[in-house]
Amino acid sequence: MIFTQFPNNYASLYQPLIYAFEDQEPPRTLDVEIMDAPSGKILAAKRLYRTSSGEIDIAPILQRMVQFQPTTNLTTGFELAAKRSMTISLRIGADASVARTFLASEQLLEPSVLHTTLPLERLIARGEADELTLMSGVGIVEVTALTGSLVDHRGFLPPTNQPFPHVFRLCTTDFGKADTITVALYTAVGGTLLAKIRYTLTDPMVEGVRIAWVSRVGSLEHYTFPLRHALEEVQGRQIAATTAGLMATTTTHEQRLTICSAYEPQALLRALVEIGSAQQIWQATARGYTAVEIVPESHTICCYGALKALQFTLRPTTSNAVLWN
Repeated sequence: MIFTQFPNNYASLYQPLIYAFEDQEPPRTLDVEIMDAPSGKILAAKRLYRTSSGEIDIAPILQRMVQFQPTTNLTTGFELAAKRSMTISLRIGADASVARTFLASEQLLEPSVLHTTLPLERLIARGEADELTLMSGVGIVEVTALTGSLVDHRGFLPPTNQPFPHVFRLCTTDFGKADTITVALYTAVGGTLLAKIRYTLTDPMVEGVRIAWVSRVGSLEHYTFPLRHALEEVQGRQIAATTAGLMATTTTHEQRLTICSAYEPQALLRALVEIGSAQQIWQATARGYTAVEIVPESHTICCYGALKALQFTLRPTTSNAVLWN
Protein backbone atom coordinates (compact mmCIF):
# COMPACT_ATOMS: atom_id res chain seq x y z
CA MET A 1 0.00 0.00 0.00
CA ILE A 2 1.39 3.39 -1.01
CA PHE A 3 0.03 6.72 0.25
CA THR A 4 0.32 9.11 -2.68
CA GLN A 5 -1.20 12.13 -0.90
CA PHE A 6 -1.75 13.20 2.69
CA PRO A 7 -2.54 16.51 4.44
CA ASN A 8 0.11 18.85 5.79
CA ASN A 9 1.00 18.71 9.44
CA TYR A 10 -1.02 21.25 11.47
CA ALA A 11 -3.59 21.68 8.70
CA SER A 12 -7.07 22.92 9.62
CA LEU A 13 -9.79 20.45 10.53
CA TYR A 14 -12.23 22.73 8.71
CA GLN A 15 -10.57 22.25 5.33
CA PRO A 16 -10.43 19.04 3.27
CA LEU A 17 -7.99 16.49 4.74
CA ILE A 18 -7.51 14.16 1.80
CA TYR A 19 -5.55 10.94 1.84
CA ALA A 20 -4.93 9.20 -1.51
CA PHE A 21 -3.65 5.64 -1.81
CA GLU A 22 -2.71 3.03 -4.37
CA ASP A 23 -2.69 -0.70 -3.69
CA GLN A 24 -0.05 -2.86 -5.32
CA GLU A 25 -2.44 -5.82 -5.26
CA PRO A 26 -5.42 -6.48 -7.57
CA PRO A 27 -8.75 -4.95 -6.47
CA ARG A 28 -9.77 -6.36 -3.11
CA THR A 29 -11.67 -5.54 0.10
CA LEU A 30 -9.83 -2.93 2.17
CA ASP A 31 -10.54 -1.80 5.73
CA VAL A 32 -9.77 1.87 6.32
CA GLU A 33 -9.33 3.00 9.94
CA ILE A 34 -8.82 6.48 11.37
CA MET A 35 -6.66 6.09 14.46
CA ASP A 36 -5.77 8.38 17.31
CA ALA A 37 -2.00 8.13 16.95
CA PRO A 38 -0.98 8.62 20.64
CA SER A 39 -3.35 5.94 21.98
CA GLY A 40 -3.84 3.72 18.92
CA LYS A 41 -7.61 3.92 19.45
CA ILE A 42 -9.74 3.49 16.31
CA LEU A 43 -11.96 6.56 15.93
CA ALA A 44 -13.79 5.56 12.74
CA ALA A 45 -13.66 2.80 10.15
CA LYS A 46 -14.89 2.15 6.63
CA ARG A 47 -14.80 -0.91 4.39
CA LEU A 48 -14.07 -0.52 0.68
CA TYR A 49 -14.98 -3.34 -1.72
CA ARG A 50 -13.05 -4.28 -4.88
CA THR A 51 -10.72 -1.33 -4.53
CA SER A 52 -7.09 -0.78 -5.48
CA SER A 53 -6.89 3.05 -5.23
CA GLY A 54 -8.88 5.99 -4.00
CA GLU A 55 -9.16 9.20 -1.98
CA ILE A 56 -10.62 9.73 1.48
CA ASP A 57 -11.46 13.06 3.13
CA ILE A 58 -11.40 12.56 6.91
CA ALA A 59 -12.19 16.20 7.86
CA PRO A 60 -15.99 15.78 8.28
CA ILE A 61 -15.43 12.91 10.71
CA LEU A 62 -12.84 14.71 12.84
CA GLN A 63 -14.87 17.92 13.05
CA ARG A 64 -17.54 16.12 15.07
CA MET A 65 -14.95 14.99 17.61
CA VAL A 66 -13.41 18.36 18.45
CA GLN A 67 -14.67 19.84 21.71
CA PHE A 68 -13.05 22.81 23.41
CA GLN A 69 -13.12 23.11 27.19
CA PRO A 70 -11.69 26.12 29.03
CA THR A 71 -8.86 25.36 31.43
CA THR A 72 -9.83 25.85 35.08
CA ASN A 73 -6.58 25.54 37.01
CA LEU A 74 -6.23 28.19 39.71
CA THR A 75 -2.48 28.65 39.24
CA THR A 76 -0.44 30.16 36.40
CA GLY A 77 1.24 27.71 34.03
CA PHE A 78 0.82 25.38 31.08
CA GLU A 79 -2.36 23.33 30.81
CA LEU A 80 -3.36 20.29 28.75
CA ALA A 81 -5.33 21.46 25.70
CA ALA A 82 -7.48 18.37 25.37
CA LYS A 83 -9.50 17.96 22.14
CA ARG A 84 -8.26 21.23 20.61
CA SER A 85 -6.20 19.30 18.08
CA MET A 86 -6.10 15.72 16.85
CA THR A 87 -3.05 13.63 16.00
CA ILE A 88 -4.19 11.10 13.44
CA SER A 89 -2.84 8.16 11.51
CA LEU A 90 -4.76 6.48 8.67
CA ARG A 91 -4.44 2.71 8.47
CA ILE A 92 -5.43 0.74 5.38
CA GLY A 93 -5.05 -2.96 5.85
CA ALA A 94 -1.70 -3.54 7.55
CA ASP A 95 -0.16 -0.22 6.45
CA ALA A 96 -0.44 3.07 8.34
CA SER A 97 0.39 6.62 7.32
CA VAL A 98 2.73 8.91 9.21
CA ALA A 99 0.94 10.64 12.08
CA ARG A 100 -0.29 14.17 11.42
CA THR A 101 -1.65 16.76 13.88
CA PHE A 102 -4.67 18.77 12.74
CA LEU A 103 -5.86 22.00 14.36
CA ALA A 104 -9.38 23.13 15.20
CA SER A 105 -8.83 26.46 13.42
CA GLU A 106 -11.22 27.79 10.81
CA GLN A 107 -8.51 30.19 9.65
CA LEU A 108 -4.82 29.28 9.85
CA LEU A 109 -2.42 32.11 10.63
CA GLU A 110 0.88 32.61 8.93
CA PRO A 111 3.62 30.79 10.87
CA SER A 112 3.26 32.27 14.34
CA VAL A 113 4.00 31.16 17.88
CA LEU A 114 0.92 32.91 19.29
CA HIS A 115 -2.58 32.27 17.96
CA THR A 116 -4.93 35.06 18.99
CA THR A 117 -7.40 37.53 17.52
CA LEU A 118 -7.13 40.02 20.41
CA PRO A 119 -4.63 42.89 20.64
CA LEU A 120 -1.47 42.29 22.70
CA GLU A 121 -2.29 45.22 25.02
CA ARG A 122 -5.08 43.95 27.28
CA LEU A 123 -7.16 44.99 30.28
CA ILE A 124 -7.92 42.42 32.96
CA ALA A 125 -9.47 42.64 36.43
CA ARG A 126 -7.71 41.26 39.49
CA GLY A 127 -9.03 37.76 40.16
CA GLU A 128 -9.64 36.99 36.47
CA ALA A 129 -7.71 34.57 34.26
CA ASP A 130 -6.70 34.48 30.60
CA GLU A 131 -5.45 31.85 28.14
CA LEU A 132 -2.72 32.02 25.51
CA THR A 133 -2.62 29.50 22.66
CA LEU A 134 1.00 28.77 21.70
CA MET A 135 2.50 26.87 18.79
CA SER A 136 6.00 25.56 18.13
CA GLY A 137 9.05 27.70 18.72
CA VAL A 138 8.41 28.84 22.29
CA GLY A 139 11.23 27.69 24.58
CA ILE A 140 10.32 29.62 27.71
CA VAL A 141 7.52 31.86 28.95
CA GLU A 142 8.52 34.64 31.32
CA VAL A 143 5.88 36.40 33.43
CA THR A 144 6.76 39.71 35.07
CA ALA A 145 4.34 41.38 37.50
CA LEU A 146 4.88 44.96 38.72
CA THR A 147 3.31 46.14 41.98
CA GLY A 148 4.52 49.66 42.50
CA SER A 149 8.32 49.28 42.59
CA LEU A 150 8.18 45.56 43.42
CA VAL A 151 8.95 43.05 40.65
CA ASP A 152 7.76 39.43 40.60
CA HIS A 153 9.51 37.48 37.83
CA ARG A 154 8.71 33.82 37.00
CA GLY A 155 9.68 31.43 34.21
CA PHE A 156 7.74 28.50 32.73
CA LEU A 157 8.86 25.75 30.37
CA PRO A 158 6.40 24.29 27.84
CA PRO A 159 5.60 20.56 27.96
CA THR A 160 7.71 18.35 25.74
CA ASN A 161 5.40 15.33 25.45
CA GLN A 162 2.20 16.99 24.20
CA PRO A 163 1.16 17.91 20.65
CA PHE A 164 0.52 21.54 19.76
CA PRO A 165 -1.19 23.79 20.53
CA HIS A 166 0.05 24.43 24.07
CA VAL A 167 -2.19 26.44 26.39
CA PHE A 168 -0.69 28.84 28.91
CA ARG A 169 -3.11 30.01 31.60
CA LEU A 170 -2.48 33.28 33.42
CA CYS A 171 -4.17 33.57 36.83
CA THR A 172 -3.98 37.08 38.20
CA THR A 173 -4.66 35.78 41.73
CA ASP A 174 -1.04 34.55 41.76
CA PHE A 175 0.20 38.14 41.63
CA GLY A 176 -1.76 39.89 44.37
CA LYS A 177 -2.35 43.61 43.77
CA ALA A 178 -0.12 43.83 40.70
CA ASP A 179 -0.57 46.88 38.48
CA THR A 180 0.73 45.29 35.27
CA ILE A 181 1.65 41.79 34.14
CA THR A 182 3.79 41.09 31.09
CA VAL A 183 3.96 37.66 29.45
CA ALA A 184 7.00 37.33 27.16
CA LEU A 185 7.63 34.41 24.80
CA TYR A 186 11.24 33.49 24.01
CA THR A 187 13.01 30.89 21.89
CA ALA A 188 14.85 28.09 23.68
CA VAL A 189 18.10 28.78 21.83
CA GLY A 190 19.44 32.32 21.94
CA GLY A 191 16.53 33.70 23.97
CA THR A 192 15.05 35.68 21.07
CA LEU A 193 11.86 37.53 21.96
CA LEU A 194 8.95 36.18 19.90
CA ALA A 195 5.95 38.02 21.33
CA LYS A 196 4.95 40.03 24.38
CA ILE A 197 1.47 40.43 25.87
CA ARG A 198 0.96 43.23 28.37
CA TYR A 199 -1.93 43.25 30.84
CA THR A 200 -3.07 46.31 32.77
CA LEU A 201 -4.91 45.25 35.92
CA THR A 202 -7.99 46.95 37.33
CA ASP A 203 -10.30 46.36 40.26
CA PRO A 204 -13.14 43.90 39.55
CA MET A 205 -16.15 45.42 37.81
CA VAL A 206 -19.34 45.25 39.85
CA GLU A 207 -21.47 44.37 36.80
CA GLY A 208 -18.69 42.82 34.74
CA VAL A 209 -19.48 39.64 32.77
CA ARG A 210 -16.46 37.70 31.54
CA ILE A 211 -17.01 35.79 28.31
CA ALA A 212 -14.82 33.11 26.72
CA TRP A 213 -15.20 31.93 23.14
CA VAL A 214 -13.47 29.87 20.45
CA SER A 215 -12.00 32.20 17.84
CA ARG A 216 -11.60 31.54 14.14
CA VAL A 217 -7.87 30.80 14.64
CA GLY A 218 -8.50 28.04 17.19
CA SER A 219 -7.70 30.04 20.32
CA LEU A 220 -9.90 30.43 23.37
CA GLU A 221 -10.23 34.16 24.02
CA HIS A 222 -11.54 36.08 27.04
CA TYR A 223 -13.08 39.54 27.41
CA THR A 224 -14.97 41.19 30.26
CA PHE A 225 -18.11 43.07 29.25
CA PRO A 226 -18.40 45.84 31.86
CA LEU A 227 -22.15 46.46 31.63
CA ARG A 228 -25.20 44.28 32.19
CA HIS A 229 -27.73 46.07 30.03
CA ALA A 230 -30.79 43.93 30.75
CA LEU A 231 -31.82 40.84 32.72
CA GLU A 232 -34.76 38.78 31.48
CA GLU A 233 -36.52 35.58 32.38
CA VAL A 234 -38.58 34.12 29.54
CA GLN A 235 -41.32 31.85 30.84
CA GLY A 236 -43.64 29.52 28.97
CA ARG A 237 -46.18 26.81 29.59
CA GLN A 238 -47.93 24.12 27.60
CA ILE A 239 -51.68 23.84 27.99
CA ALA A 240 -53.58 20.57 27.55
CA ALA A 241 -57.33 20.26 27.11
CA THR A 242 -58.84 17.76 29.56
CA THR A 243 -62.37 16.79 30.53
CA ALA A 244 -61.98 19.12 33.49
CA GLY A 245 -60.93 22.01 31.28
CA LEU A 246 -57.60 23.51 30.34
CA MET A 247 -54.61 22.47 32.42
CA ALA A 248 -50.95 23.54 32.39
CA THR A 249 -48.88 20.39 31.84
CA THR A 250 -45.34 21.75 31.74
CA THR A 251 -43.72 25.09 32.40
CA THR A 252 -40.37 26.37 31.14
CA HIS A 253 -38.17 29.29 31.99
CA GLU A 254 -35.04 30.67 30.37
CA GLN A 255 -32.74 33.34 31.70
CA ARG A 256 -31.36 35.90 29.26
CA LEU A 257 -28.61 38.40 29.93
CA THR A 258 -27.87 41.38 27.68
CA ILE A 259 -24.30 42.64 28.02
CA CYS A 260 -22.49 45.59 26.52
CA SER A 261 -18.78 46.08 25.87
CA ALA A 262 -16.82 49.23 26.59
CA TYR A 263 -16.31 51.65 23.70
CA GLU A 264 -13.34 49.98 22.03
CA PRO A 265 -11.02 50.67 19.09
CA GLN A 266 -11.67 48.87 15.81
CA ALA A 267 -9.00 46.17 16.25
CA LEU A 268 -10.58 44.90 19.46
CA LEU A 269 -14.12 45.30 18.20
CA ARG A 270 -13.34 43.08 15.18
CA ALA A 271 -12.33 40.29 17.57
CA LEU A 272 -15.44 40.75 19.71
CA VAL A 273 -17.79 40.60 16.71
CA GLU A 274 -16.69 36.98 16.24
CA ILE A 275 -18.52 36.03 19.43
CA GLY A 276 -21.78 36.20 17.50
CA SER A 277 -20.73 33.32 15.23
CA ALA A 278 -18.40 31.40 17.59
CA GLN A 279 -18.99 27.64 17.77
CA GLN A 280 -18.63 27.59 21.56
CA ILE A 281 -19.16 30.37 24.12
CA TRP A 282 -19.00 30.40 27.92
CA GLN A 283 -19.71 32.76 30.77
CA ALA A 284 -16.77 32.68 33.20
CA THR A 285 -17.53 33.10 36.91
CA ALA A 286 -15.88 32.21 40.21
CA ARG A 287 -17.86 28.94 40.07
CA GLY A 288 -16.45 27.94 36.68
CA TYR A 289 -17.63 28.15 33.08
CA THR A 290 -21.27 27.99 31.94
CA ALA A 291 -21.93 27.21 28.27
CA VAL A 292 -24.05 29.92 26.63
CA GLU A 293 -25.13 30.97 23.16
CA ILE A 294 -26.03 34.25 21.50
CA VAL A 295 -29.72 34.89 20.94
CA PRO A 296 -30.06 35.18 17.13
CA GLU A 297 -30.04 38.71 15.73
CA SER A 298 -29.49 40.18 19.20
CA HIS A 299 -26.10 41.82 18.69
CA THR A 300 -25.95 45.56 18.15
CA ILE A 301 -23.08 47.94 17.44
CA CYS A 302 -23.32 51.31 19.21
CA CYS A 303 -21.19 54.12 17.76
CA TYR A 304 -19.56 57.02 19.55
CA GLY A 305 -17.27 58.82 17.15
CA ALA A 306 -14.36 56.57 16.15
CA LEU A 307 -15.09 54.18 19.04
CA LYS A 308 -17.82 51.57 19.05
CA ALA A 309 -19.42 49.24 21.60
CA LEU A 310 -20.95 45.82 21.04
CA GLN A 311 -24.08 44.46 22.67
CA PHE A 312 -25.13 40.77 22.89
CA THR A 313 -27.94 38.84 24.52
CA LEU A 314 -26.89 35.52 26.05
CA ARG A 315 -28.91 32.49 27.02
CA PRO A 316 -27.69 29.19 28.53
CA THR A 317 -27.40 26.11 26.35
CA THR A 318 -28.83 23.86 29.08
CA SER A 319 -32.24 24.17 30.70
CA ASN A 320 -32.52 25.85 34.09
CA ALA A 321 -28.92 27.09 34.01
CA VAL A 322 -28.38 30.30 35.99
CA LEU A 323 -26.77 33.35 34.37
CA TRP A 324 -27.58 35.79 37.19
CA ASN A 325 -28.82 35.67 40.76
